[in-house]
Amino acid sequence: MFEKELIQKCIAQERQAQERLYRQYADKMYNVCLTYTKDEDEACDVLQEGFIKVFRSLASYE
Repeated sequence: MFEKELIQKCIAQERQAQERLYRQYADKMYNVCLTYTKDEDEACDVLQEGFIKVFRSLASYE
């Protein structure tokens, strides 16, 4: 599945597409979060909040 198609499915709130997007980027995003927080639990919280923001704002993605 191409990224554009994946994003369109996420915008349509298809859970499988959202999970796929999450799994595709979670590790990289977690490492960034951990770099800034220095705490694993806090990094997980920041990661989750980040994905919530991503899913809420995907419709405006260009």
